[in-house]
Amino acid sequence: MYLLITTFTYVFEAEYGFSTESAGLTFLGLGIGNIVGIVIIGPVVDKIFICYVKKNNGVQKPEFRLPVMVFSSFSIPIGLFWYGWSAHDHVHFVVPIIGTSFIGFGMISVMV
Repeated sequence: MYLLITTFTYVFEAEYGFSTESAGLTFLGLGIGNIVGIVIIGPVVDKIFICYVKKNNGVQKPEFRLPVMVFSSFSIPIGLFWYGWSAHDHVHFVVPIIGTSFIGFGMISVMV
């Protein structure tokens, strides 16, 4: 995550010609992905956790939260691939920012 964040300034200033102030706005994609992840993953994890607790006769285990993470974690490599390839090919600047939103979604789902 930290290596990705350090590339934002170079990619958007050197490759796309953004000013320093405008390059800071590129972090919005990551933030939007985090917000979407919290809104979607939070309630889904709770519903699945409750379902597993009922199946296990009321015994709660932390592992019951893992199934959602397994599926949502695939958005991290998809986002990294999207970001890297689109920045390398010099497509419109919004495309790598959309890729970072997938990374943000995946990272927040893994952390939750």
